[in-house]
Amino acid sequence: MRLIRNILLLSLGFWTVLAQAQILDDSTKQIYGPHTTRYFYEADLGEDSISYQHINHELSDYYDFGNLNEGRLYQDLGTIGSASRRLFDFMPLGTGVQLGLNSFNRYAFSPEDTRYFNTRSPYAEVNYCNTVGQNEFIHGLFSQNINPNANIGFEIRRFTSLDQVGANPNRNDFFTDHFGIRVFGSYFSPNGRYKVLGHFRYLRETQFDNGGAILSGSNEEGIKDSNNVNGVIFNDLRDPNLDDVRTRERRNAWHVYQQYALSNKGGVVLFHSFDRLRQKNTYEDYDVDGTKATGLSNLQFYDSIAFLNIDTTFDSLTYTQYINRVGIQTNYGGGQVTTYYKDRLLYLNGYNVGRNGKQEFYHRKRHEAYVGLNYRQRLGKSVAKVGGEFSINKRYHSLFGELSSKRLKAQVQGKILPASFVNIHYRGNHFTWGEQVVTGLEFNDQIFVNGSFKYRFGRDSLNIEPFAQWDLVHDYIYYNQEALPDQIDGWAQVFGAGFTARVWLRKNIFASQLLRFTTSSEDEILPVPLVYSRTRMFWETDQLLKGGKLLTQLGFDLFWHSNYKAMAYMPETQQFYQQSDFEVDQLARLDLFIRFRLKTVMLYVKGYDVTRLFVNGYQSTPTYPGTKPAFGLGAMWRFYN
Repeated sequence: MRLIRNILLLSLGFWTVLAQAQILDDSTKQIYGPHTTRYFYEADLGEDSISYQHINHELSDYYDFGNLNEGRLYQDLGTIGSASRRLFDFMPLGTGVQLGLNSFNRYAFSPEDTRYFNTRSPYAEVNYCNTVGQNEFIHGLFSQNINPNANIGFEIRRFTSLDQVGANPNRNDFFTDHFGIRVFGSYFSPNGRYKVLGHFRYLRETQFDNGGAILSGSNEEGIKDSNNVNGVIFNDLRDPNLDDVRTRERRNAWHVYQQYALSNKGGVVLFHSFDRLRQKNTYEDYDVDGTKATGLSNLQFYDSIAFLNIDTTFDSLTYTQYINRVGIQTNYGGGQVTTYYKDRLLYLNGYNVGRNGKQEFYHRKRHEAYVGLNYRQRLGKSVAKVGGEFSINKRYHSLFGELSSKRLKAQVQGKILPASFVNIHYRGNHFTWGEQVVTGLEFNDQIFVNGSFKYRFGRDSLNIEPFAQWDLVHDYIYYNQEALPDQIDGWAQVFGAGFTARVWLRKNIFASQLLRFTTSSEDEILPVPLVYSRTRMFWETDQLLKGGKLLTQLGFDLFWHSNYKAMAYMPETQQFYQQSDFEVDQLARLDLFIRFRLKTVMLYVKGYDVTRLFVNGYQSTPTYPGTKPAFGLGAMWRFYN
């Protein structure tokens, strides 16, 4: 019934819009539209002038579930919204001590991707996607100018996925449940000398973890035989490792940035930013020592005793961060010098349910101070940037250099980073270190170098961009085969190279290709697939409707990577950790799609993971099955007045 309902709703919406388009007089002119709706990012304020962008109506950039995985460049637990890690990028974000719980980072709104609008009329967009029996996605945005110098708006996002292990087929058992909201606003003074912008963002992420599928027979034998593992995981009788378990993450954050130019020419600019972030992570297991029908208990999955409570696991961490940054920016000719002082105040509060239900608490506090210096210089049509951030009271720092032009982009970064809060100290019911077990972890060094070169053949008929990336890490901190924090003694490196290409094969046939080769000197600690490929091809026409009003694309996306020893996942600590027994099989994953654009409406029908109709299945993380083949429907509608 749900499938029939979605088909009827999308069909009704499509043909209603089609009828309206034919009824409207062709002479009717739209006053408001993409040409009157502009937006910018906070980083654009640091340039000589704000570089506004316009709303993109390209069908190729239509947003659906695939965008949540960014071309499957992440390892996850087989569904959208699940814990994940980046496949090819090991450079940590930020400078200084971090919390160290990052598995849900990519689902949270960030300051960097916040758009601030300048709209002459109210602007709204609504996006709905549904893969029948698996996932549902809703995204909405609204923005409106209060006056020519001020704008406010909000953005919401909700998506869910269903459990694939041990789920009751007669009801919807969720595996992930995500909700996010962002409220934003900006104001520029009439003379343009004072600018202020800010936003509030919130994330509620829940994962009803199953620990993956139980392997029949001997676990040790099963793990080594990938065919046997797949046979167990992808049959209809699979049982979960964990029952009645959930991981929760809640984030709320405030961000304000303001700047004031001492003159109308903007030569000297004073600026200040404030950030307040609160992140709460909890792990709940209400059947720790209960025996399931399989004869196993949750304790056997953790391979651990219960340190605090034999019946119930309730681990909670609350991390609060305050950042103040104040500085001065000097612009002259094609150059720009920025200096600033940054202050970070960090709090960590832990809470557990101990023996006999007794509450146990622990606290950590950290203060960090930095000075920063950045220099930017225009060199004709190229831009060079160098800079760094240096700790006043500690030995860690961050340095970078970048050169970009129309064709060439090169970047180098170097960081000395301290261990995170969770690396140093963790107290949970099944894992604990820092007091009982001293990790001894302190610093790690990392150097990241990458470069790319764009070349165009003909009149945009072929664009090719070769690239290379080199990660060099010293004393890298990771989680070992016991799922405990550990550190490499010495250096390790990851090197990657490849190319992206885009070509119009004919006037109406488009193809793109990403091919990447990557090697790691520590393939169990820094695991990467040797070969990764992503191919897209579609046929495009606007001749299906008289007057060329209906743009249609029919095509496919094909993803493939070679075998590699993907990291395992531990739900309690929310960390991916080293394993050496199981190799994720190579598998091509094919999506088929047909998309339509009629004025400001986009519609699509898509078949996800079609290859799963012909093969047993795949895993992106050991014992967690990948997505099932699914039929998807979606629609996006933009409103400009």
